[in-house]
Amino acid sequence: MKTDTKEFFGLSYDRIFKAAILNKEKDYRYLNELVSDILEEEVHITKAEAYEVKVSSTMERVKILDILATTQKGKLVNIELNKAFGKSIKERNIFYYNSLITREYKHKKEYEDIKKIFQINLNFNKIGKAPKEEIKLYNLTLNEIYYDDYEIIDVNVLNYKKTWYDRNIKGEEEHIYLTALEANEEELKKLGEVNEIVKEVGMKVFELNEDEKIIDQMERERDAEIVYHNGLKYAKEDGYNDGYDNGVKVGFDNGVKTGYDNGVETMVKNLLNTKKVPIEIIAQVANLTVEEIEKIQESSSQK
Repeated sequence: MKTDTKEFFGLSYDRIFKAAILNKEKDYRYLNELVSDILEEEVHITKAEAYEVKVSSTMERVKILDILATTQKGKLVNIELNKAFGKSIKERNIFYYNSLITREYKHKKEYEDIKKIFQINLNFNKIGKAPKEEIKLYNLTLNEIYYDDYEIIDVNVLNYKKTWYDRNIKGEEEHIYLTALEANEEELKKLGEVNEIVKEVGMKVFELNEDEKIIDQMERERDAEIVYHNGLKYAKEDGYNDGYDNGVKVGFDNGVKTGYDNGVETMVKNLLNTKKVPIEIIAQVANLTVEEIEKIQESSSQK
């Protein structure tokens, strides 16, 4: 078992979540219960996998959805884990969701309806206004739902965890699967004493925390995130899409980037100097391509 000197990576980390939930035995009991709780209907998942969204140009990075699940009734459920949840993350999630709709539309037969697709965003950033928020396409003029099969559900996991412990629930299982997502090591053990499915998933999480290769990768990703946020501390929260307050400019020549704003370039250089963060991860947190990162690296070495 892990010692107190080591950081514990729980189910709120996407790599741990996927490894614990998408097991080789295809035992989707935890996922069934989690999605059933969120959708408030009984769900039986027949297939679940990490899903790759095809890029539309060579300038884009590969986009990976956290989980895409198919239910026994043919519904699709896209699950996203969000450590942060600003405007840029919402835009990214909507892009993923619309990509799934486009995929289904291309593969459907003329007489068929598109499968019902849910996107569930599990958010771990802060306590939200409500535990769960449902988003649909709405016609403001007619005051009615515009397209009923379009549904995004934002789940504020910390709300459920706070409710669980504020009520001091003992022996009850209401929302236990949501609560376990944000549980630390000791909390996950205690929740496992209440529920056998949580106990089995928790044991897998504990095993993963003893895997040196996985923990090394987790620590690299965490370090990248820390440097990322430090590098953007002078930017607006969603500055990458809206522009920076400092008026820093990114140059474009015929639609191709020719420069970088100072905040992002500084962040990239800091990440490169750590010597232990892979370029692919740097590209991910900086929202740049690997080629653009390599150009910054080359320009730095020439100075």
